[in-house]
Amino acid sequence: MSDAAPQHPPHATAGRPPQYAPPPARRGGRTFAILALVVAGLEVLTGPLMVLVLSGAIRAGLDPSGIGLLSGGVGALSAVLGAIAAALAIVSILRREPARVLAGIALGIAISALASLIASALQVVLFSF
Repeated sequence: MSDAAPQHPPHATAGRPPQYAPPPARRGGRTFAILALVVAGLEVLTGPLMVLVLSGAIRAGLDPSGIGLLSGGVGALSAVLGAIAAALAIVSILRREPARVLAGIALGIAISALASLIASALQVVLFSF
């Protein structure tokens, strides 16, 4: 009755901790980096869009205040796309996705675009006095 050996779970061995299976490998993991790069690419295309919109407005004889509104609208679109690209790239980097190079490229493009917009706004403020 009391001579019975204590029973152990089948995975435990004498003196060693139980062995667990490794976690399954994650497939993909580039979603945020790719989205950030696509949005950053769209932001880069706002430059040529600005040229097309402004040249069309000038040819159409739009008054200067209308041209300023169009320019501001395209600039706001560029700022929103840059902020979205930066946010997606930062999320990708914080999630430690394997495509960190793509996320870094997107982050660089986004920061460059946002810095350019800030410099442009400062230029308008400085030269308006």
